[in-house]
Amino acid sequence: MSMTELERHLLDGLEKIQQEFRLSQKNQDKYLADLKARQKRQEENLNQLTESFEELEPLLHRLNSALQHK
Repeated sequence: MSMTELERHLLDGLEKIQQEFRLSQKNQDKYLADLKARQKRQEENLNQLTESFEELEPLLHRLNSALQHK
């Protein structure tokens, strides 16, 4: 193999590695975006659940008081 053939072979290998890296990076970016979207939905659900419990708490206290006075 002459030096130019070796250089061409190395450049081809480097280009393939760069393509694989870019594809891997793109897949990781998509996975991270999906993960962030899921986390945001879970945080919204948790906030709604917290609000629901906060609204329910006074009713539970009144019910508990009413049951204790019977």
